[in-house]
Amino acid sequence: MDGFDSVNTGRIAKEPLLHFLLLGAALFFVFSWLNRDDGDARDVIVVDEARLKHLASRFERTWQRQPTEEEFNALVESWIRDEILYREGVSMGLDIDDPIVRRRVAQKVDVFAETLAPYSASDEQLEEWLEQNRPRYRVRPSYSFRQVFFDAERHGERLDAVIGAAGRRLGADPNAVAGDATMLPSREASVDATQIARTFGTEFAAALDAATPGEWYGPIRSGFGWHLVLIEARTEGRDPDLSEVRAAVERDYLADRIAATKDAFYEEVRKTYTVRIERGEAGSDGS
Repeated sequence: MDGFDSVNTGRIAKEPLLHFLLLGAALFFVFSWLNRDDGDARDVIVVDEARLKHLASRFERTWQRQPTEEEFNALVESWIRDEILYREGVSMGLDIDDPIVRRRVAQKVDVFAETLAPYSASDEQLEEWLEQNRPRYRVRPSYSFRQVFFDAERHGERLDAVIGAAGRRLGADPNAVAGDATMLPSREASVDATQIARTFGTEFAAALDAATPGEWYGPIRSGFGWHLVLIEARTEGRDPDLSEVRAAVERDYLADRIAATKDAFYEEVRKTYTVRIERGEAGSDGS
């Protein structure tokens, strides 16, 4: 039992959602403390060392040099002016029902929620994610092939006969001249099915699975017309190891964790609100 408890305790301690809940509770406490009813505090503006460094570094990033003393003092005064006007605007209720302010604040809280998500992942977590999402990272089959194009509009009712005759010529001599002029590549080497679909269309790419290497196959339809195809080489699809797709797996895993953390943050905050939707007559009949 002791071993079981220690294992579970270790797993719980590593759970990102637990970290979020603990940090969230601390943040709500700090927020409440900072916004306590203190008549004097709201009229006090503190420009601390962190703010001064931020103003200076922002100037340096913009102008690629340090500000002069006069420029730095102007930056500080500008920030103080904006802070005073902002506080006065809030006290006057100018932020209420302003869609731009509302959206901007909501976005900033959403970005804040992202900081609660993990910023790195262990190999164990990435392996588990890869196993659960194998189809997403599967290496598609690739082909080296030749294709001969036939324009359906040009040949009309004679299309089948033209393709049949060309197939017989190519079967006897793979280098025989056949087909119609096209801007499409006549030969592709080691191209995966995804890229083939982008060039020729998904129907064309899917049809290659049925083709026997070394034999002319078709006709196959693409978004441009019809084709005879000779598969010269095919590499089967496979599931990659983590080492081959680590960057993509880590990116997707962390993006998923960010989304889950933001949703969890919202759900926890949502519980503290009572929401009433008063539709009235306008919404009673769906109008």
